[in-house]
Amino acid sequence: MNMETRRYTSLSHRKARSMECFPSTQKKRYSVVAHACQTPALSGILNKQDNEGNTALHLAVEAGDWWIFACLFVNKQVDLNLPNSSGHTPLELSINTIPTGLYCLLNSRILIQETLIAANATRGISRMDAAGGYIADDHANGGTPTLARAKQFQGFVMANTLAFFCSSLAVLSLVFAGTPTVELPMRYTHYNISIWLSLNAVGSLAIAFAIAVYIMITPVAAKTSPAVIVVILSVLKVCSSATAKT
Repeated sequence: MNMETRRYTSLSHRKARSMECFPSTQKKRYSVVAHACQTPALSGILNKQDNEGNTALHLAVEAGDWWIFACLFVNKQVDLNLPNSSGHTPLELSINTIPTGLYCLLNSRILIQETLIAANATRGISRMDAAGGYIADDHANGGTPTLARAKQFQGFVMANTLAFFCSSLAVLSLVFAGTPTVELPMRYTHYNISIWLSLNAVGSLAIAFAIAVYIMITPVAAKTSPAVIVVILSVLKVCSSATAKT
């Protein structure tokens, strides 16, 4: 076998190996993935995406295979933040595939998620962002919500803050109201205070929801958002009237 034949055979072998990278990840063939990670000539396929935009790392995370994930993770050529066609990065995919119910802390999917978080991997575009998105990092006040200066957004933040404080104080008042060592008149007073705080918390949360609906829907459905707000305020009025009567 001459030199040219050997070179052609070697290249054909590497191409066959590269074509097996995606299915080998799915079928948990560690040796094939390890060969691709250890061969500099095959580093270009590590971030290649299939028809759904998934890389080998996506597939390893989805399969929950710790050893294949670790093999890809330690390779510096592997992009930890590359999103697939659905906008999911490996970290977000790992969060979505966490098992429900009871499981061991050494579960491979848990280990994969914790490793990606420790490496400062980012989540995809499908995460819950602030309304309106964020200002780009290369602009002034980069990273802050674009609606931070809007009065509606400021009202939304204040309503949420008020709901948090009222609900927290309501819990503390209920604790005092249920403490046997506290005198009965004081317990009764704390119970009434907790009811008042709870109503304020619910009202503030409803107002925050109404403002959020106004901010998000008004630009695209100007007639829908006022109707939603009216329904919310009507329900609040009925609830407060029923509470006052009792």
